[in-house]
Amino acid sequence: MVGVMRRFIAIIAAWVLGWLVYMVAMVVTVYDGALSLLFQPIIGAVIASLVVGLSLLVGLVFRVPPIGHAWRAAWFLSPTLAAASIVLMCFGAHWGLVETVTDHDTGRQIVGLRSSIAITSYLVMVFAVTNWPVRQKHDA
Repeated sequence: MVGVMRRFIAIIAAWVLGWLVYMVAMVVTVYDGALSLLFQPIIGAVIASLVVGLSLLVGLVFRVPPIGHAWRAAWFLSPTLAAASIVLMCFGAHWGLVETVTDHDTGRQIVGLRSSIAITSYLVMVFAVTNWPVRQKHDA
């Protein structure tokens, strides 16, 4: 029962973290006033739900006993992946991992974190937290 509760907490934590990161990204990229404040939290909730669901689906591989045991034995992988993803999303642009896009409305060039890095980091972060290694009773 304790394992189920810890898994539930990991899933909720992954959803909240996914939603928060989406909202920060929205504010620094596509924020355009009151309409964004109204609709983007809903879109963020949908995106976070889809990514957590996908992470749970991919995480089914950890139900295979040898793979699950290895994942739980290497407990440091999940926090390392989550932390590395957050650091990459925060500092990747400062390290030169950027791309330039053009705002079609204004014609202005915008430099930001490469979208492939941003999306991959987001997915890895949510996956790592969703599938946080929870020790099972028989693993102890």
